[in-house]
Amino acid sequence: MSCIPPRIVITGAESTGKTTLARYLAQQLKLHFSPESARHYLDAHLSVNPAFELSVDTVVPIAYTGRATEMWLESLGNRCLICDTDVLSTIVYGRQLYGFESDELELLLSNRPARLYLLLDIDIGWTPDPTPGQRAGIEARVESHRLFLHELEARNLPFELISAAGNTHLRTEKALRIAQSVLNTLS
Repeated sequence: MSCIPPRIVITGAESTGKTTLARYLAQQLKLHFSPESARHYLDAHLSVNPAFELSVDTVVPIAYTGRATEMWLESLGNRCLICDTDVLSTIVYGRQLYGFESDELELLLSNRPARLYLLLDIDIGWTPDPTPGQRAGIEARVESHRLFLHELEARNLPFELISAAGNTHLRTEKALRIAQSVLNTLS
């Protein structure tokens, strides 16, 4: 029987550096990296239909796309997986953007909780996304952060708030130390 490696999930509001940090941690710690499922899903659909837009109908497929990627990476073996978001992000954004609730996604999340969530604070500058419709705006980022914090606390999920008053280097080093401490518990 194979052992499913634990996951460290980088999560949080838009334009907080999740992808950059997740890739960095995976590279530094020599771990597999699972990309953001919403971005992957959107890019794949835009490549065949430039007018494609995310909607309430894409929420569940996005969650399953992410889970399938995670499962494939887990099958390759490694001591841990670094994820650029997970089902929790899909749940939060589905609720925030579309008022979408899903028992199916709740079950998907509860069946495979992360070892640790690194919640990125909104204390760095806003960077617009070049993909039309991908980012709701800087005002929505404050509400998103509040929702992520609420969901992590309400679900009693293990998380660390990663902030450094805008100093991305300090924030990155803090995240690396925390991720390394998780790995040390696995040895």
